[in-house]
Amino acid sequence: MHIDISGLRIDLTDALHDHVNTEFKKFEKILDPSARIVVEIGKTTDHHKQGDIFKAEGRIIEPKAEYFANIVSEDLYTAINSLSDELFQQVTESKSRHRTLLKRGRGMIKRLLRL
Repeated sequence: MHIDISGLRIDLTDALHDHVNTEFKKFEKILDPSARIVVEIGKTTDHHKQGDIFKAEGRIIEPKAEYFANIVSEDLYTAINSLSDELFQQVTESKSRHRTLLKRGRGMIKRLLRL
């Protein structure tokens, strides 16, 4: 699993790199080893008069599937956490759906063989 991190209108610090890597470490258990995660974090625009609005976009590219999420928040670390949670939910739902279809297919084959 390879994680690409890029920044948009912000400087990427070591703390941000570490935070993204620790948040996406949980994907090692469920993703293919050849999967690639692309994360883009930064400000939405530079023209806000008060406060900053941050966004975090993530894309997981696997050999057989691709997942995408986009989160906008007032706190950068909250956006990264929400992005990780959203992508994790998408991946686990897809994996469980695939597993369910395989089980149903096996059951149908067994019923046909019994006849």
